[in-house]
Order: sequence, then structure tokens, then C-alpha cells
Amino acid sequence: MIGDEAVTGEQTVTGDKTVAADNTATADNTATADKTVTGDLTATGNPAVIKVRVLLPPGWSGEMLDERYWIELKEGAKLSDLLSAVRMPRLLAKTFLVSINGAHCRLNAELQDGDSVSFFRIAHGG
Repeated sequence: MIGDEAVTGEQTVTGDKTVAADNTATADNTATADKTVTGDLTATGNPAVIKVRVLLPPGWSGEMLDERYWIELKEGAKLSDLLSAVRMPRLLAKTFLVSINGAHCRLNAELQDGDSVSFFRIAHGG
């Protein structure tokens, strides 16, 4: 232990902040420009996440979305992972036209941070 830092393996822990051993950080929790993150962890040791906006079909519960219809998913998540997160069976999802940022997509499409996913009924009576 050096000062208030504890070095374990490849990580340096300072207070409540976890940073890879080859990174440096100041006391105000800002990191230097040469900081790199490896694997699927952020500099704080948390799994990397993306935020995706979801416009669910009418009548579908959005209880897992925040007040602005955003949901957090693991980085590298696919549309099929989003369906699991909103508890929509794949068979039901196939009855909708699903788009990411306005473009038709397949269930194996990878989502990016800031994407907007919309569900439209294929046939709608009137």
C-alpha cells in the first residue's frame, strides 16, 4: 500500500475509484489523456453500457424504461437483447416492423449508444 492507493494485480484502487494500473488519475477523479480501457469495463470498473431510446408499441408496458423512454444495455447489445430487457417474446416481435434510427433491421442488429428503436404494426386496421 502506497499512501491511500492499494495495488492489486492490474488495477489501482484509490478511494472509491478503480483505474487500470497503467493509468493515472488526479485526486478530483479526472484521468490523464493517455488513459485506456481494456475489455468491457469502464475506468470505474463497471461494465460498459449504452443508452437506447425505445418507442414500444401501444399497450406495451414500459416499466423498465426511464421517464424519457431510455434503457441501459451492455455495450455490444443486439436488438434481441433489447427484446429480452423489455420482456417481448421474439415471436411477438416478428409481428412488428422494427427500426433502428428509422431503418428496418433484423433481430441480430447491434445497437449503439444513442440509437432509437421503434416498433410499428405490420398490419393495422381502421
